Amino acid sequence: MKRLPLARLLTSVRKDAAVPPLLLIAGDSGFLVERAIQALAGLIPEEERSFGLWRGSAQDADPVRLLEEASTLPMWGSRRVILVRQAEKLQVERHPGWQRYFHQPSASTILAFAATPGVDSRKLKHLAQACTLVECRTPYAGEIPAWVMAEAQALGCSLDRDTASWMVELVGRDLAALYSWLERCLVYRGEPGKLTREDLEAVSGRRSPANLFAWADRVGEGNLGEALRLARRAVEDGEDPLPLLYRATNHLRRLARLRAFTEGGGSPADAARRAGVPGFLAQKMAAQSRSRGDSELAEALAACARADRAIKSVRVSPARVLDRWLMEIRAGGKA
Repeated sequence: MKRLPLARLLTSVRKDAAVPPLLLIAGDSGFLVERAIQALAGLIPEEERSFGLWRGSAQDADPVRLLEEASTLPMWGSRRVILVRQAEKLQVERHPGWQRYFHQPSASTILAFAATPGVDSRKLKHLAQACTLVECRTPYAGEIPAWVMAEAQALGCSLDRDTASWMVELVGRDLAALYSWLERCLVYRGEPGKLTREDLEAVSGRRSPANLFAWADRVGEGNLGEALRLARRAVEDGEDPLPLLYRATNHLRRLARLRAFTEGGGSPADAARRAGVPGFLAQKMAAQSRSRGDSELAEALAACARADRAIKSVRVSPARVLDRWLMEIRAGGKA
């Protein structure tokens, strides 16, 4: 299977360089899939799109008619772009004409099949054999800070690793939210340059991003009285309790992994890396993990799962669930 990294595809589009005539855009990230689709659509100028750009879904399109579209020569301009969403719905193996086209695609057409994000790859087997794969995979947790830094650079600004890690700590693996945050920050600054935490906080849309760190730290330290106070204040200020619970759950999971890797004989730096702990949090979280027992962390994580189910039900207010969760882990899971 031929592969083309998404970054290289975007570069080729930006430089108007050659793009393979048959593409399969697939992966778990809807944000990256959409970025690839929009980039390819941008190859056709607005005034040529009525004839030069075809967009549709394989679920709705007749396979024979779609093949005719792909084989049609451009009326204006030098190429056409055919963008087919829900590619997994297209049963090309039932139409011999498609096999001939895959063997000899039109030199003036870019035919891109975009799979529904997260679809079973087995449903794409025939397309994968014929097309160049543009993989749109959400980066692993440890890779996302580097992704943020690369995106910032592409936007004409920069930020250091610690600042990128800080962003990921707040937002998680939501690439669309991270990219939107960078874009808003660039608009806020009004000029390229190095982004700071102060710049990012100014456009974060949160009342106090630092409070999320303080909240997770109090939970990690076992200072549940202060955690309860912070949680109640945040809810009173209009914060959604669910992200607070997720933040604490993620923090406790990292502490459990950090403790396990440290007890396995690894160095503190290696344990932090394997546990997915950013460098700027490693020392603090290592101290927290040493102060918590294995059973204590396991009970706290079990309480997190119960609280998550309770918050998603409509029977109890989220704020009350958060209160009860903190009381429960303070009581060792017996509340």
